[in-house]
Amino acid sequence: MENNPDTTPLVSILMTAYNRQQFVAEAILSVLASTYQNWELIIVDDGSKDHTVVIAKKYEAQDKRIKVYVNEENLGDYNNRNRAASYAQGVYLKYLDADDLIYPHSLQIMIDSLEKNSEAAMALSQNIIDDYKAYPILVDSFYIAKIHFLKRAIISVGPSASIIRREIFEEFCGFSSKQFAGDTELWMKISFKYPIVLLQPSLVWWRIHEGQQSEIEKKDSNVAIVRYNLNKYYILNMNTPLSMIDRTLAFKKLNRRFITNQLRYIIKGDFSSFLTNLKVSKLKFIEMLSAIFH
Repeated sequence: MENNPDTTPLVSILMTAYNRQQFVAEAILSVLASTYQNWELIIVDDGSKDHTVVIAKKYEAQDKRIKVYVNEENLGDYNNRNRAASYAQGVYLKYLDADDLIYPHSLQIMIDSLEKNSEAAMALSQNIIDDYKAYPILVDSFYIAKIHFLKRAIISVGPSASIIRREIFEEFCGFSSKQFAGDTELWMKISFKYPIVLLQPSLVWWRIHEGQQSEIEKKDSNVAIVRYNLNKYYILNMNTPLSMIDRTLAFKKLNRRFITNQLRYIIKGDFSSFLTNLKVSKLKFIEMLSAIFH
């Protein structure tokens, strides 16, 4: 598609950044290399202390489709994602973290998936191949809930894996500020109400580095608690599209996985953390026994 900066973009690519001077140029260049060109790139810096903004503004000066904003105060991860969405003009929102890359063909695939499936609220690029059918795969809420809670965490992917209809994003008021789980929580809200499209893996390249959020989360013991409580809430929520049998099985599976993960503290001799996490989870003794011996 011809580059016309005066055309209202079909898709708004949202790039939030904080101290990403090492990576932001590559991320921007990956967008510029897309075969699909009717986009705007909104970069929102969350108070970087390095040269992230300087680098981003160089590209803004070269291409009118690129717009750089700098927050007056640090908003944090999910609030900054919402801020970026508030500037968007496109029908679709496509997140791309400032340390990730999008492949040249990926934007076209993602947009086509929603253009051809008007009933779908969003599309997600999976981490695992589901080869029972050719991609893209339109799935309903019952399928997503059952697979996610009983087989594998099919919608536990980061924002870079998503493309969302802006009107749907606004309907759910964007991301909550729930640390470690704001993205999965929004995907649950959307996919448990509307059909979504599953896309093939590897449409985005996630860079692995020490400052990456997922690497930081591995060292934080609160992550497991937050995600346990999130899953528990939606498994037991009667608006989640699960049968009573599936709901019971999903809750037992969740408890068993949580207890197994917490046993590592006992192995390390850290009984205090084990007991603290069980207390915070509000997991009852009978639920523990049922999960372990089911």
